[in-house]
Amino acid sequence: MMLHSAVRCVRHTRAVFCCKNDLSKNASYLRCCIGQVACVRAESSTAIRDVPGPSPQPLVGNLLNFPLREVLDSLPDARSKYYEEYGPIFRLALPGNTSLVFVKDTESMQQILKARGVTNSDGFRASFGHFFPNSMIVLEGAAWQRVRKIGQKALQKQKLDRFLPHVYAMCERSVEQHFSTSIQRGVAVDVHRVMAELTFDSFHRFAYDKDFNVLGGENKELLDACIAISSQLSQRLRVPIPWLYKLPTPANRRVEAARVLLHSCVNDLLEQRLEVMAAGTEIGSLLDGFIIANREEMDEKERLSRKEITDQIGTFFFGAFDTTSNTLAMALDHLANNPDIQEQLAASLANVDMRQVTFESLNELSFLGAVVDETNRFSPTAQMFPRSLKQDLLLSNGIAMKKGMQCLLDWSSNGRDASMWPGQTTEDLRVFRPQRWLESTPKKMAHLPFGHGARICIGSKLALAEMKMAIACLIKSLCFAPDPNRRMTYGTKLAFGPADGAWLHASSRV
Repeated sequence: MMLHSAVRCVRHTRAVFCCKNDLSKNASYLRCCIGQVACVRAESSTAIRDVPGPSPQPLVGNLLNFPLREVLDSLPDARSKYYEEYGPIFRLALPGNTSLVFVKDTESMQQILKARGVTNSDGFRASFGHFFPNSMIVLEGAAWQRVRKIGQKALQKQKLDRFLPHVYAMCERSVEQHFSTSIQRGVAVDVHRVMAELTFDSFHRFAYDKDFNVLGGENKELLDACIAISSQLSQRLRVPIPWLYKLPTPANRRVEAARVLLHSCVNDLLEQRLEVMAAGTEIGSLLDGFIIANREEMDEKERLSRKEITDQIGTFFFGAFDTTSNTLAMALDHLANNPDIQEQLAASLANVDMRQVTFESLNELSFLGAVVDETNRFSPTAQMFPRSLKQDLLLSNGIAMKKGMQCLLDWSSNGRDASMWPGQTTEDLRVFRPQRWLESTPKKMAHLPFGHGARICIGSKLALAEMKMAIACLIKSLCFAPDPNRRMTYGTKLAFGPADGAWLHASSRV
């Protein structure tokens, strides 16, 4: 197969060199020829084989003989036995002659990420794109580059230290509105819901100079709309068939109402900021930065339309709270179930005035950083990166990936692989132990909580700072213990996290 491609390439090269006026084509085809010949040499020493996996059943593939939901809604350990059985890359057959491929091998992951003809997940783009078709996490190619460039410029205009006081204020509000009441009543509180409200209020106060005060009982319908869409996305990602979204089912009607409400809020926010800025008042919010960065773009063709801007704001409504609140809830649950680690963290923060911290001083709190890193390793919200193959791809290990395959690049499983962690054991990596981050550093591709390469999350610094600030503020004032009657279980909505809340008992440290 590859030899035939090389021969065709040589023939094309010889033909193109007859066109003396097109030197760029000559060079392009020469590079192609050399590349194909190199592949032939690699192919001669590596046998080409299909992606291994369980035997499929007629019509339904592996849907009935493989616990797909369990594998996707569990910690990375749930996939280890399948990697042991089939190897670091295995395939599941899906209805419609498509395949879902789990990839743990780091070299193969890098090849897939760098290969041409590989895009963000078709299923994700279809499902999330239904709500915000111009979102930077949906777009590809030149359109994505336009939006991301403006987004990066907007973030560069931010004074990130002004974000931390908002997080501090919302932590204080969460104690007043939720934790103090639960302490008085002696009942557990769902910290997952509280963290969703806290991160929702914190980020939007920073991004739009708007206090939604969801923690105080206002505008809860907005957060509920986001949660409703996130919940439905998990179903649609498993069955990415767009025409099903338009059926008049109760679930679709609820999600459509949520979409309409969210779009109305987003448009109102943009209109309010444009009116304030037209009056000559700029407050340096993220939205202000976005508008200014767009106006400063010299090439008018590169500027974003109003619809493109509103779709980015809509995306922020999810990116600003969903993954971060999941991580915070799981971190507090891990600390509650490991009281010695919780007390070690509290002791490390005893002399820190959280009202005075900066981004720089926050990063100097090493054990706090280790707790966040360990949470992202042990129970990562983005366990795998979904990618779609638009053309065939031959990996260096000889596995032939076919056009149309949907890949899940499973970096999180490497976070529990002793071969990726110098000095760590498999048994030790199965427990929550932040101290490991002060002892060693994992190999490349073993810890990628915010993505990798060009599509890495542009808000990763903000998210990390928010996690650290919220955990520190809460642990300084509160002690958490698990509710023995409601242990946390895991599931996946827009991101991996608590399936049915994270119920903890809180008590005051003062």
